[in-house]
Amino acid sequence: MRLRLVLLALLGALLATVGPTSPAVSAAAVPCARTWSGEAKAIAPEDPANTPAYKWTVAPIDVPASSDVEDIDVTYDLTHPHAANVMTRLTRMEGKTVTGSIAIQPRLTADTSSQARPLTFDDEATSAYAATSPTGRYRPAAELSAFDGTPAGATWRLDIAN
Repeated sequence: MRLRLVLLALLGALLATVGPTSPAVSAAAVPCARTWSGEAKAIAPEDPANTPAYKWTVAPIDVPASSDVEDIDVTYDLTHPHAANVMTRLTRMEGKTVTGSIAIQPRLTADTSSQARPLTFDDEATSAYAATSPTGRYRPAAELSAFDGTPAGATWRLDIAN
C-alpha cells in the first residue's frame, strides 16, 4: 500500500493596517493570510511486529520570520484506505527544540472508510472529524489557538502516525 501526503498548508493570518484614504476617514485593519505548503511525501506503513505498531512520518515546512501567528488552519490531502489508522499532529520547532505540539486528528476507534481528502482543521469549524466525514473543515482534536501569539518564523511539521 502506498500512502502519499499531497499538501500541507499552514495558514497564519496576520494583521496589516491600511492607512486612511482621507483625513476624515480611517480604514479598518485588513486580515492578511499567508500560506505555506510542504512537499508530497510517502507515509511509512504500520509495522504490526513492533509495539507500538504505528510509525511516524514527518512533513516539515520552514516558515520565514515575519510577525506573530494570529490563527492557524491546517489543510492536508492524504490518501489512506482506513481513516482509523491515521493520527496527525502539528509541531512547531525552533532549531532542534520542540516549542509546541498539538493533536489535529486522533486515531479513531471505529472505521470502515477511506481517508477523506483534503481535510482542513480550523478552530472555528462547526463539527469534529469522524471516520465517515466527507472532505471539509473540522475542529482539531486540540485547539490550534495554543500557537496564537507565537512567532510565525519556525519549522512547522505535520507529524503523521500510521
